[in-house]
Amino acid sequence: MAEYYNGGDCIDGKRVLIKFKKLVKQANAYIASPTGFKGRKYKCSRDGSTEITVALPSNDAKTAATKKPSVHLAVGDRLKCNRAYFIAETTKKLNCFKVTMMSGQHECHEGTPDVRVYAEIEAPFENIVHAAEKRLLEMKKQIELGTNKPQKKLK
Repeated sequence: MAEYYNGGDCIDGKRVLIKFKKLVKQANAYIASPTGFKGRKYKCSRDGSTEITVALPSNDAKTAATKKPSVHLAVGDRLKCNRAYFIAETTKKLNCFKVTMMSGQHECHEGTPDVRVYAEIEAPFENIVHAAEKRLLEMKKQIELGTNKPQKKLK
């Protein structure tokens, strides 16, 4: 049960809850996922999240972990991002998405496909990226100034 925000983070689950403001099926995009199955590709944009609600069976989880070691497979693992894509293990168009309200004025497409889903972050939230870069620069300045030395304990 963790949240992931970085570009390239991915999840794979038997059932995955998907919530995005914009959801588009890619034309003629029946492709292989990095974790070893084929399916339809969908692009998601304008802020959203994906969360594993049902984990993969153990044999599928082992194959997914060997093919892509950085994949997250636990129930409750969540991706939050600005833009992502997912691959659903089906040949037909998914009809499980309903338009609900994400906030007071913003609608979102929300649904849980009844098939295996692989999802990956394409573009993280910009404010999180900027905050991480700012923190890294501050840490570098502290190291250059020598203020990052361990301090003695007072008795």
